[in-house]
Amino acid sequence: MITLFATESRAEQFVLFDAKFTFTWDDAVNSSPSKSHFYVTEKNFLNKMRPGNLASPINYGAGLLHEDRRLREERRHAHLLQRRNNQLG
Repeated sequence: MITLFATESRAEQFVLFDAKFTFTWDDAVNSSPSKSHFYVTEKNFLNKMRPGNLASPINYGAGLLHEDRRLREERRHAHLLQRRNNQLG
């Protein structure tokens, strides 16, 4: 005889950030501290209601990250690519 017991499980989750933005050539060249990065900070898209402690009482570090990226528009211009190659060496 095999007996199976169902247990209730819960998932705690939160949104770290949700952003829609335009990333321009100037943004890529002038971002700091590293070029070609978009930085999510308290000043723009970072969720201020996120948990203050990611390890306790719930250890989010042992969980899963669900990521969804969507490129809405991609522009390719030869002069921008040439400019980038010249500046980055």
